[in-house]
Amino acid sequence: MDSKNVTVIVEATVNPHWIEFCTNDTDLFRSSYCGYWLSGLVHDERLGWLCCVKMELDGEPSISDIAERPDYPDTVQAWVDGKPLPVGFYSVNKDIAIKAYKFGIEKSGLDWYENGDGSDYDCAIQKALFSEVRYG
Repeated sequence: MDSKNVTVIVEATVNPHWIEFCTNDTDLFRSSYCGYWLSGLVHDERLGWLCCVKMELDGEPSISDIAERPDYPDTVQAWVDGKPLPVGFYSVNKDIAIKAYKFGIEKSGLDWYENGDGSDYDCAIQKALFSEVRYG
């Protein structure tokens, strides 16, 4: 039997709890979610999180070491201003949350968030930030 490819377009509403989880909740940084590779540095209600991937920074420094880097104030200011961030730093904001939600649907269907687990959420965030799963 011959198989045929089809294109399916699905319109979905992003669960507001997902956006809250990504942009305001510290649970995102638990080791069972993204915390084994992603650290939240600064939070803002409007901007979400300034984060870092310690493995991308020299010597995998602690969060306190990162905050003492000479370029850290400039990094925070770049985040606030919406400018490009240095290597190892990322913004987890509403746009990233929406992008991650889309990846979750593509991988596991419309109810991915309600029926997913930490691994599903972790992979969705990685896909949104890097376009691939790099860790875990």
